[in-house]
Amino acid sequence: MSNKYRISLLACLLSITAAFLLIVAVQCTNKSVNTTNTPSVNLSFKLSSPELSQMIASLRIVISADDMMTIDDTVEVHEDQGYVFSDTLEIPVGLNRLFEVEALDAAGNVLYQGEEMDSVSSEVTITVQVTLEPMVSLLKLQPRFVEVDEGKSFTFDTRIFNVKNLYDLTFRVYYDSTLLRFDSVMRSSDNNSEEINFSYDTIKSEPSYVKISMSHTDGTTLLVDTAGNATLAGFRFVARGIESAIDTTYLGIEYKAMSALSDDTLEIYEPFIFDSCLVQINEDTSFVFGTVVIDQSPDELNAPWSLSGPDSYSTSGTGDNTLTELTPGEYTVTWGDVESWITPTNSSQTLSANDTITFSGTYTYDVELPEVTTNSVTNITQTTATCGGNVTSDGGATVTACGVCWSTNPNPTVSESKTIDGSGLGVYQSSITGLTPGVDYHVRAYATNSDTTGYGDDEHFTTDNPDN
Repeated sequence: MSNKYRISLLACLLSITAAFLLIVAVQCTNKSVNTTNTPSVNLSFKLSSPELSQMIASLRIVISADDMMTIDDTVEVHEDQGYVFSDTLEIPVGLNRLFEVEALDAAGNVLYQGEEMDSVSSEVTITVQVTLEPMVSLLKLQPRFVEVDEGKSFTFDTRIFNVKNLYDLTFRVYYDSTLLRFDSVMRSSDNNSEEINFSYDTIKSEPSYVKISMSHTDGTTLLVDTAGNATLAGFRFVARGIESAIDTTYLGIEYKAMSALSDDTLEIYEPFIFDSCLVQINEDTSFVFGTVVIDQSPDELNAPWSLSGPDSYSTSGTGDNTLTELTPGEYTVTWGDVESWITPTNSSQTLSANDTITFSGTYTYDVELPEVTTNSVTNITQTTATCGGNVTSDGGATVTACGVCWSTNPNPTVSESKTIDGSGLGVYQSSITGLTPGVDYHVRAYATNSDTTGYGDDEHFTTDNPDN
């Protein structure tokens, strides 16, 4: 083979190789990131609702387009950042860049999600704003962190978020009974809570829990607003004795039962997330609880009462009761009304540490005077006479005794001379004896019920005089 032929063949091979490399280079260029033209793009992410903002641990940002390599970036989020987040990324110039963003909690649950389409230019600095919509439902306790001194009370709200058509709700709040004592339900000021029926039961177990149920009083109104959000109720706890200077416990929601009205469908995003509350208790060795005793009488009446005290403390009950582990301070008892009984006066007392105060309330039966008329005096002798009366009304209580009473003074009473001639309603006759001859006397009929004595008119007569 001549040298001329070899040179021609080599040139042909080099041309083929160059063409192949050019084709490969063009294809790779179409799919590669333009490293020489990737300006910085400001990204802004705004939550449509801030309810879940404190639970966000990270943001996942995915940017894609047909003419660029997909960018997948994760940004950590600090709890105090609020509900507007930002980041800056270098993105290749081009049209129709799809920005997809997910807000994740620590467990990787997608709390919010949103996307936005925009173009990137090297000539101007752009800001892409993505609005994130909630993707989960939430039942949460807030505030998420409470620091409280031993013996002091605190209240947390229970909030429902992103649950549509909620008509009634039952859930449990678990707590460590060695560190906390459940105190009472505090109605929320939101969502017409005064029109919501609340019921609760405290269960002493390990751990203890309080079971709370609620529904609207009219039987048709939902517990949540049109967005599916509501503040349902607050629950008061009291920090109690601990061994160490600082300890922690969680209040956790572990159980739920929800339903909608019969014609509606309950809308709950999955996963349904429970958010707990961290409580830090600071030991106060100088603090000592006190005791309040409620003593209502008569015992069989089982009358209602309510007690209020420091730190917005409030509780209620019926009959006798002993309330322990109460914060020292001023307490006020309010006695409830009972039909046909006179209500005791409300009173206040100051409870000292390691002390016991007693609120005594005595109810008295609210009855009227019996009504009785006095008969005319007849058969008058030197030492005797005949009288009587007619009991026409018992005043609301059984007449236990009736008769006449007499004296030389006007308007005699049963504390003076008297007869007992029966009980109940109706006419009776009385024989008056032991009189002195020739003396002026006054006599009245009387009737006594369980509470008081009523009298008839005063009748005047004079016994016979033997000298006449």
